[in-house]
Amino acid sequence: MTVSAQLASRLGALGNLPSPSAVAARLIEQAADPDIDLARLAELVSRDPVLTARLFRTANSALYRRSEPVTGLRQALVLLGTDAAVSLALSFTLVDQLRRLATDAFDYERFWRRAFLAATAARTLGEAAGQPQGESLFLVGLIQDIGMLALARSTPGFYGDLPSLADHDLVCVYELDDLGCDHAAVGAWLLGRWRMPGPWTQAVAHSHHVAVGRSDDPAAVFNRCVALSGGIADVWLGGMEAATLQQVIADCRRSLGLSLGAVAGVMQEVHARMGEVASLYDAATLPSDQADALLARADVLLADRGETGADEPISQAARG
Repeated sequence: MTVSAQLASRLGALGNLPSPSAVAARLIEQAADPDIDLARLAELVSRDPVLTARLFRTANSALYRRSEPVTGLRQALVLLGTDAAVSLALSFTLVDQLRRLATDAFDYERFWRRAFLAATAARTLGEAAGQPQGESLFLVGLIQDIGMLALARSTPGFYGDLPSLADHDLVCVYELDDLGCDHAAVGAWLLGRWRMPGPWTQAVAHSHHVAVGRSDDPAAVFNRCVALSGGIADVWLGGMEAATLQQVIADCRRSLGLSLGAVAGVMQEVHARMGEVASLYDAATLPSDQADALLARADVLLADRGETGADEPISQAARG
């Protein structure tokens, strides 16, 4: 699915579409460079004290489990890896910029809550599937629905006719009826204008298509992790409904070949990481007591359906 020439012309003529800041544009250039230079990256990041502090905080966070504290920028970049550091720096910069785009009754709080859950899920799925590009997965999972921000920004009130808690599938149907494409296509078009790396743009374009059948191609695995991440976010946002959870389990098994225990482990890791991720981005995902209750509900649902065996909660399946 692609953006039609007519829609592209209409969007391109508008002056209020989101666009990358100067720092983000430089980071995008770095991301597209196969020979990223650590010194250039350090010089760029050091210009922004807030960004520097966030990379320090991230490198020292529980997400990386470092035995020794990181005390210098170059040390942080080396420990994170240049590719990961670029993705993380770009995610911080884009989130700060895009949060300032609120214009109408669009539910930005729900949008960002889903974005952070999906980003965490994409990274965690990548680990389970042996995909090494964890921070790139996090970034693409985070911005996969940026097309919604573009549409809300360029056409105020565009989503006004939708119910306030419309699920993602209903949103896509609404967009298709009105535009002939969904926000994944719009997002890919926008990232193309920003000159984002091609693999990231393609992953956004395919973020609503869960492929089935095993694939050992790293690019295909990357795309599948992004596509599956939105469903996992919806499980959490939707109150862990039985049908949604079962669909996510089936999709993860068919698309990535993950065992039930591996899928359970992904759910556990998303639960464990969501608070840390929210803290790093000064964001809100789910209150801890609500997240605990939802994970407990998943235990009950899986046990009731015999998915993990009698008396085997999701946390035990994750270790199995």
